[in-house]
Amino acid sequence: MLHIYYTIFEQVSTAAEWQALLQQMPKAILDRVARYRQDINKYQLVYGRLLLQRLFWDLGYAGFDLEDIQYTSFNKPFWRADIDFSIAHSGQVVGCALSTKGTIGLDIEKIQAIDIRNFDHILNAKDQEVLSKSTSINKDFFKIWTIKEAVSKSDGRGLSMDVKDIIIGTKQATCFDNTWHIQEISVHPDYRCHFAVNNPLPEKTIIRKIVF
Repeated sequence: MLHIYYTIFEQVSTAAEWQALLQQMPKAILDRVARYRQDINKYQLVYGRLLLQRLFWDLGYAGFDLEDIQYTSFNKPFWRADIDFSIAHSGQVVGCALSTKGTIGLDIEKIQAIDIRNFDHILNAKDQEVLSKSTSINKDFFKIWTIKEAVSKSDGRGLSMDVKDIIIGTKQATCFDNTWHIQEISVHPDYRCHFAVNNPLPEKTIIRKIVF
């Protein structure tokens, strides 16, 4: 079964509330928070780790600790070999997806006005054709983008892989001999969100909005 938690945060209202959240973070995360200049980046990082922690604990992994998170050479976080997870954020929306059967990638992007001429490095001929016929080009561009980034995260190489090689179908995306199953999640009208898994989708995916 797949589990996806997400939250939509407002700016933390008091210094005491923010400190209470920070107290739940390991030193490595606190060091990263200190390096960010923008508050929104700090909130995205902390809420992402809070979602991950909540998800593991809710599933009964009492031994999980944020301090145990490690990173691959492609900077993909992991805990145990039999569990895969992915954290994503954009604007005020943060999400975390977990799979116990195969790999998973999650991406969230806020829909905004873009000039697709600046994205030739990620759009292949099929993508360009889809967008040329679009009546909502910004929304459709971010559909393509969130699918490609979700696939790249599930693959494990992230954006170090050439996402132009990812071919998007109706329910699947392929890259050479590899296939991912894709699904959209409605988290907010102003955002697009997709996840990708390298195994067939289960009959049920648990999706929960968390309020901290």
